[in-house]
Amino acid sequence: VNLVSGPISPPNLDGLREVDLRMPNASVVLGEGGTDATNPYVCGVFDLEKLLPEGVNIADKIHVAKFSPFLDVASEKYVHHMILFGCDERMMEGLSTDYTHGQIIGECESMPAGCYEMKWPWAMGSTDVVFPDNVGMPFGEGKKWLALQMHYYNPALDSGVRDSSGVRLTFANAPRAQDAAVLALNGGTSPRMRADLPAGQSEVKIDFTVPPQCTNMWNQDINVLGVVHHAHLLGKYLNIEVLRGDYYAGVLRVENQYDFNHQSLEESALKTIKKGDELRMTCAYDTSSKTEAVSFGDLTQQEMCWTAVMYYPAQAESRPSRGKPDDYVGLCQSPGLGTYSDVSFCEMLYMADARLLLGDYETKTAYSMLQACH
Repeated sequence: VNLVSGPISPPNLDGLREVDLRMPNASVVLGEGGTDATNPYVCGVFDLEKLLPEGVNIADKIHVAKFSPFLDVASEKYVHHMILFGCDERMMEGLSTDYTHGQIIGECESMPAGCYEMKWPWAMGSTDVVFPDNVGMPFGEGKKWLALQMHYYNPALDSGVRDSSGVRLTFANAPRAQDAAVLALNGGTSPRMRADLPAGQSEVKIDFTVPPQCTNMWNQDINVLGVVHHAHLLGKYLNIEVLRGDYYAGVLRVENQYDFNHQSLEESALKTIKKGDELRMTCAYDTSSKTEAVSFGDLTQQEMCWTAVMYYPAQAESRPSRGKPDDYVGLCQSPGLGTYSDVSFCEMLYMADARLLLGDYETKTAYSMLQACH
């Protein structure tokens, strides 16, 4: 309900070009090198150049006006999340990577080489993402490869499960004035980042701060299109507050009753995050049903404290992430020092650009350094 201005009419997208990216009847099983049979991570690789309508040049910037999730009715109950990543071929040079259109990567808990630019996150309960008329998510610009990461959860280890879920991209007829992007706030997604949650407690709360030094790296203020929180089965409530110096600017999003089955991208009451703003994120969990401590990690039975903010105009790659100074190497710049040294740091040049800085380093060394940044 919008009590200020009334219902907002959605943009008219009739007649726009559509491209479907769907898993090609993928087998929902753990691939070689996977960590847990109940939590397969499978990726589909797509050549956007092969899918674009005739007359559209992959070398040009093209904007997506709408993302629409598609869930295979036969397998949707197994789909935990989908994330669409753009891939940079410059980062694949020198690696033994030869992608083909429609290829399935049977184990991709860690993303395929070069595929780190998040374009569209989806989790259970999310619906269509429709951009304003002057904003779009950029594709093309010579980057033809896309990777769709699927995280499946099959706790009963049902056999013979196959999936064709995916996403429909609706492209604008002409380039739009503003590029959208995704700001990922990572308050804890691995055991390295967080201590285990103690069992048997009705509320366990953790905090994560993005200091002003991070947002001051932007070249301008950003406009918030939507916010989605992500925890797993024990998530109780999540919220993000914004402080502007000594002034409390407001709440980016508060979710007082987190529901794992209804994770949606919602408009924020705060429409702008300014350079120099401080973000304070809180995640709370109910572990009263557990008899053993619960770790942070990728698996559904582990936990996460993570948020994606869809915004514009796009800024240089920056993903604030919780850590300590000895958790990263020189490639990861850390403006969050002093008061924030044990709270957070800004991983600038995170993954997407770090590989390019490595020059002639051998692939193994490059990979280990990227893992340190991660």
